[in-house]
Amino acid sequence: MIIELPTDNADSTRIGYSLNNHEGSDFILYVKEGLKKTSLKTTLPDYDQKSNFYELGYSIRHKDTVLILYHYNKLEKLLDKTFYTRVAHKAMDENEAAWGIRFITNKILITGEYSVVDTTKNSVAVEFSNDGKVSGFPDFKTFYINTDFNAGPENNIDEIIFDSDTKAPKPYTFRFKSDSLFLYGEKHNADSTELITGDLSYKLVRQK
Repeated sequence: MIIELPTDNADSTRIGYSLNNHEGSDFILYVKEGLKKTSLKTTLPDYDQKSNFYELGYSIRHKDTVLILYHYNKLEKLLDKTFYTRVAHKAMDENEAAWGIRFITNKILITGEYSVVDTTKNSVAVEFSNDGKVSGFPDFKTFYINTDFNAGPENNIDEIIFDSDTKAPKPYTFRFKSDSLFLYGEKHNADSTELITGDLSYKLVRQK
């Protein structure tokens, strides 16, 4: 979710959110107390049962704020609740909720310093950052991990794409083993519905 604080005297604010890493939408958060003192009313719909409703609340855990999405039926019975952790205090892309998914995926999986042997057998220091930047690889400036498994075809294995916003993106499949990240070339099956792991292109060893 991307949440902006209401302006002075405003009674609501609009929240953009990701539905499933592929589609996005938004809803209104009202500055109006919900069923709990720590929750506010929303216009977020339950697409399966229109009489159900959601409220957005919070709790303080380990000195950080955790958002809680409460799901109620028309009798105000709690059906379930979903917890959201804060990715950043300010979104780097305020128009795309998927930014937060990419940021936390990078942070958990890839971010860090690595050592890789190049084609001249020299060891090169490579660094990946939370915001999708890469340094040390001579030909790569940015990286993007595919987290959209609803878009197809060819989303059957883990994929990282370097310089995805250029005219010549460079995709690889990837695997982790112990402290090493392996990048492989990509191949396609006969009808181009699935990706196939190709030859090993790079082995990157994480530096502690």
